Amino acid sequence: MDRPVGIAPLTWSTHWDRCIPLSEHGSQCEADVIILENVPDLFANKHWAHYNAAKTLLEQSGYSISSALLGMADFGLPQERFRAVVIASRTRNIPLPSRTVSRGKFKTVRDAISHLPVLKSGERCSIDPMHITSKHQKSTIAISEQIPLDGGVRHQGVEPACLDKV
Repeated sequence: MDRPVGIAPLTWSTHWDRCIPLSEHGSQCEADVIILENVPDLFANKHWAHYNAAKTLLEQSGYSISSALLGMADFGLPQERFRAVVIASRTRNIPLPSRTVSRGKFKTVRDAISHLPVLKSGERCSIDPMHITSKHQKSTIAISEQIPLDGGVRHQGVEPACLDKV
């Protein structure tokens, strides 16, 4: 039976130099398959040395590597979001998956969650244990209420003030 290791995505996005220790961990565990996903920046020139060192370490430990930027909407995620995906395998070459959803048939967030009830700050849904809200401060709720229904543009002067500089 395969022994997979999944490595949390947020670790790489804030600490690029951890690519190598995380790859070492996967190979030391003798995991048959290691799956990583992260922000597209993982493959950017400024981080390439970290990614390439981790990739080289895995290859030297007997892993074959498949990696690419994949559009998550192509796989049914209700969001057009690109992610860096790396699959390392000691037992066989694992190709990256092919899209399962064609353009024009992408799901929207509305498709995915419109059946759920609207919750107030800090509430939990009685019919879906995964549908919960954070306990937001009143000031955060006030800012959110100023966002147009179509997403729109944040108006100048809407808190937080640091965003006025952007």
